[in-house]
Amino acid sequence: MDEKIVLTRQQILSSALKVSKCRSLVKRRFQSLGLKYADSQEVRDRLTKIEKNAFHHLGKFCQSNDIDSLFSMANT
Repeated sequence: MDEKIVLTRQQILSSALKVSKCRSLVKRRFQSLGLKYADSQEVRDRLTKIEKNAFHHLGKFCQSNDIDSLFSMANT
């Protein structure tokens, strides 16, 4: 599972999205990944863990506009 979701700093900061919109976008991305690759429970569990981590860091970013929270998400 080597798929990556890539957003540039400019894409992130160019439009100030509401938290709910950001969460919705992330949720849709993970749903499409799940439909493509979730052929086992292990993969589904891994996607769920990554998705929860993404929501956590996204929430931090949306509350504080701290780009480092998104960088830390990319490194986990």
